[in-house]
Amino acid sequence: MSSYDGYPAGIECRLKGRESWAFAPPDASGAKSWRVQQFDQDGFIGHLCFDSLNEAVEDMLRMGYLVTDPGALDRVGSTARWARGIRRAAIMQKHQEGLIKYRQMVEEISALAD
Repeated sequence: MSSYDGYPAGIECRLKGRESWAFAPPDASGAKSWRVQQFDQDGFIGHLCFDSLNEAVEDMLRMGYLVTDPGALDRVGSTARWARGIRRAAIMQKHQEGLIKYRQMVEEISALAD
């Protein structure tokens, strides 16, 4: 907190020994004021919502995101692996919304490997 004048919003932190990051931005969904957004090399992997930035950062630290790594999202998000992961997530979302059948989802995801 002291490194960012008590306001570490948006500063990426990495898990020790794993290529997984999290940061605390304002919550865009409106559920709460802040969120902890997690991501790895394949895209976004989850989020949790909180009433305050302090609560979000404290939870992020409790989860083990202890290594500050500013710029990680830009770095990871510019890779081919990230782009493929985002495309895979979009295909899975179509299935979850009932827009495509399971078999079509599997076929489209399999085609991404080429």
